[in-house]
Amino acid sequence: MYKKFILTLLTAAFFTTGLTGCSQITSMRVSKQLKLADKYLVAADYEEAILALQKAIQIDPKNVGAHILLADTFAKVGRVTEADDTLKKAQKIEGITKDELAKIDEKLDSLNYIVGFSTSSGDFTDTVIITLSNLKNYNITYSLETDNQRLSATEAEYKSPIILDEDGDYKLSSYCTDESGTKHEVSVAEYVIKLDKEKHPNNSWESNNGIYRYRDASGHIATGWQQIDGVWYYLKENWGMATGWVQVDGVWYHFGDDGAMTADSSVDGYTLGSDGTITGVDLNNSSSRNIFKKIYRDALLQVYNNHKLNDVSWDNDEAQGMKFALADTNGDHVDDLIIYDGIDYSKLAIFGVFGDKLTTMFTVNDMKAVSSTTQGILEVVREENSKYSVNYYKYDKNSHTFPNIVASTSFDSEFEGQFEIRRIRGELGLTLSTLTLHEDLTSENIGLVFE
Repeated sequence: MYKKFILTLLTAAFFTTGLTGCSQITSMRVSKQLKLADKYLVAADYEEAILALQKAIQIDPKNVGAHILLADTFAKVGRVTEADDTLKKAQKIEGITKDELAKIDEKLDSLNYIVGFSTSSGDFTDTVIITLSNLKNYNITYSLETDNQRLSATEAEYKSPIILDEDGDYKLSSYCTDESGTKHEVSVAEYVIKLDKEKHPNNSWESNNGIYRYRDASGHIATGWQQIDGVWYYLKENWGMATGWVQVDGVWYHFGDDGAMTADSSVDGYTLGSDGTITGVDLNNSSSRNIFKKIYRDALLQVYNNHKLNDVSWDNDEAQGMKFALADTNGDHVDDLIIYDGIDYSKLAIFGVFGDKLTTMFTVNDMKAVSSTTQGILEVVREENSKYSVNYYKYDKNSHTFPNIVASTSFDSEFEGQFEIRRIRGELGLTLSTLTLHEDLTSENIGLVFE
């Protein structure tokens, strides 16, 4: 019995010593991986740091600190889903403390402000398409460091997927800005692209994410005007071939669904010459003439509901009986949007679309009449203290406004003014442009005109 008791004690002691030894070995192995991860993090080698942290967790699945550090590193490289999964696994670790749980909750909340990348860092032989996202849908800003000038970007607003379609090294960094204007943590990823030439041959079209691009003889993505197989295309930087109505250097062109420039034809009530530019109006189809139906409809609805558009507003008195019209005011044959109040017609504003954005081209208060001309000159008649003045404003295609007065006159009566206006119109060789339409600003009219 005595010998058996001693044997039991010895066995227990050996078992305890063994456990302690194993624990120490495990701790040393984990410590080694954590030190290695720290070294990689200092060097900003996040992918290697992730591997080291994953090994540490594999050795000790209950190491809460390793889980939190791994989640932080996942977040740093835009792998938000993996960061979230890692933190939620840590929450379930047996023996986790209240302080550790509180820290994990804080980390989970911070993921709402991290920009996620759809594609992680790595080496690729095919085009890489990267979608940026944020759980709160905040505005996203990104920078792309690369020797490729076409793709390089600095503090750019994210609007569509980033397409890396040429050989090179790329470093992508991104952050989101919340409603208070606070900028949050930056996510970073690196990509090395070396395309498979058999899959991406020169002198060929290719489609990425529904965007058609042309790879030229040098293997680069072609941009700008390109004549391919006798057909003219306009290839937008980072957007692919143009379709529909597109403004190039202030001039409007139309391109078919296949990207081919439309010439010697009529589209949407406009006639197009052999060079693709608008040469006039198709009189048989003038009623449908409006390139920007959706933009103008949304703008008019905003004025109808809020009495404000861009930097122009109408007070409650001015908003009574408002009217809108479409006319070419700058001489490019494309209709601009004219809005004015309908009581005394004192405040008028003209809007146009440039780069797919609605721009305020001209505003005037206390006006008596405004006439547009095919030469891109506005004739503005104003009345003050029973005296009339007329100014002629010339359009500037760089600013898309009418900043300069090229002629002016004044008179005491409308009868006298008729002669003065005719004189200046003759001197400047002006021809009045016609209104495409002129309507009361009502929801019914907006719906009918821009259906």
